[in-house]
Amino acid sequence: MNNLILSLSVEARMIIAEIIALIGLTIIIAIYSNNKIKHLNDKTFYLYNAKNTHTAKIKLSLLPILFFIISLILISVQIAFSWNNLLAKNETINTSQTIASTSQQEVQNTTKSETNNTPAAINNNTNTTNTTETQSKPTENKTNENKTQTNKVSENKTAESKTTASNGKSIAYLTFDDGPSSITNSVLDILKKYNVKATFFVINSGSYNKTTLQREVNEGHTIGLHAYDHNYAIAYKDDNSYLDGIDKLRAKVKADTGFDSHYIRFPGGSSNTISKRYSKGIMSRITKTAKQRGYKYYDWNVDDDDAGRARTADDCYNNVVKELRPNRSNIVLMHDFGTNKKILEALPRIIEYCQKNGYTMLPIDDNTPEIHHGISN
Repeated sequence: MNNLILSLSVEARMIIAEIIALIGLTIIIAIYSNNKIKHLNDKTFYLYNAKNTHTAKIKLSLLPILFFIISLILISVQIAFSWNNLLAKNETINTSQTIASTSQQEVQNTTKSETNNTPAAINNNTNTTNTTETQSKPTENKTNENKTQTNKVSENKTAESKTTASNGKSIAYLTFDDGPSSITNSVLDILKKYNVKATFFVINSGSYNKTTLQREVNEGHTIGLHAYDHNYAIAYKDDNSYLDGIDKLRAKVKADTGFDSHYIRFPGGSSNTISKRYSKGIMSRITKTAKQRGYKYYDWNVDDDDAGRARTADDCYNNVVKELRPNRSNIVLMHDFGTNKKILEALPRIIEYCQKNGYTMLPIDDNTPEIHHGISN
């Protein structure tokens, strides 16, 4: 709830300002109407008969009331829309916190493994060495056990990727959701400058631009499929709604670029709970159906939180640096929707950090381990 309140602050201030402005305008209109009524009283015997004067007075008296009611309805609609968006952001925040907790546990497991794997421990016997190797691999059972102890509420959101193995290599897969948009070409310019390839999980929105998508393909990036319609109420309406939309988006992207994508990312991630509002158990079902249709779905284990609590480029950069882990596959969640200008400042710093610290940056392909969250619906 604290996260929701923090996210609500900007929206709340805007709505409060609108309500104050509404009250002020209503008062002005009321004063205007009152003056007009007085004017009618003065001019009654010259301009109007009694009936017309009475009707005019009623209309003028109702004017500020009608204005106030209509404006209040519009603000109420805005509040409802903003509330739904904030709840969706809160889902992303909760998921990010869960993944960060899991990543921290991985580091602790790795540290314990390195401590046990000292020369003295190696000299003990072969069994000790084997035990150390087993301990150094974070398993799904250990992660779930840690989740139960630390946060029972979110135990089903445990990151449960089948593997994050990278053969000892430190790999970072930079991914961008919700494009293309007005800033996507700027993101591509940055990637081109550093000769880095990334993955773009696209949506069919008003800013959909096949020229931008073609550039992504031409410059060696991967196109993934995010949603035909990102509206949760539409995407998760029933079992067929989301994947039928993905099939349409896949056909559209292929027709526009020649790239036939079978990589998807669910809106809110596979661990989202907002889908429960529209179809209980839908994520459990469509994750299986997606695989049956030949799709691979990718969540993430690093989040810059640019669609959540991150307000500045520094926040985005620090979140990524904090969650990156060496010697594993890191799938980094970012967004290239039109208003996310802060990512344009953070992205070069993220790339430079990866380059300086030995991370290889790659686009998602069939060899990329599928990072999956725990299903919560």
